[in-house]
Amino acid sequence: MRNFLLVLLLINLGILAWYHWLREPYTNAPVAPSYEGLPNLELAGDQPVEQSGPQVFSMKTGEELLNAGVTECRRIGPFSKADDAQEAARTLQGLDFSVGRRSEPGQLFVGYWVNIAAAEDRAAAEVITDALRADGVTDFYIVPSGDDQNAISLGVFSELGRAQRRLQQLSDRGFGAQVNQRYRDGEVSWLDVSGFGADNLNLSALGVEVAGLEIRDRCPPG
Repeated sequence: MRNFLLVLLLINLGILAWYHWLREPYTNAPVAPSYEGLPNLELAGDQPVEQSGPQVFSMKTGEELLNAGVTECRRIGPFSKADDAQEAARTLQGLDFSVGRRSEPGQLFVGYWVNIAAAEDRAAAEVITDALRADGVTDFYIVPSGDDQNAISLGVFSELGRAQRRLQQLSDRGFGAQVNQRYRDGEVSWLDVSGFGADNLNLSALGVEVAGLEIRDRCPPG
């Protein structure tokens, strides 16, 4: 019996020694899995933010536009009087446009012609002039030749308003007159206007009132 108790004691001592010195320590902490070889995960907030500067929009100069082939040129005319062309050129230059001037043969504007259309012949025209004279109208003549032969001229006016008043006076007396623009061959002036915004030009920007002016889309080469 004593031997049995001794063996039991030795077994308990062995178990106690194993528990304290030979057993691996136990821990409740979970073991993190290994991700060796995989890239590290970085949160968006951890990434450095590249600061971008303000956007800058530059306006090209007229010279840069010209060199880039973005030229805008309009042709304005014809000017019968050189003084009108010069005044318009000064006005446009004051608006930062480049202005060139050309002279060439063309039709010169004479004025607004008040007339009674051509009669069948000279005798028929004289019947009308007799009626005009009887009604107190004396400033007229019968056109002797040309495309308007036997028409009755009642005056040429530089301003449309004056021509319209003359027309109204004749209409009030019962005469059917009309107003036509008159031209003659001569030398006219054209302005070549270039620069940013030239495509939006209008005649009211010229500062002059000249009958028959027009704006053409393209300037001639040279």
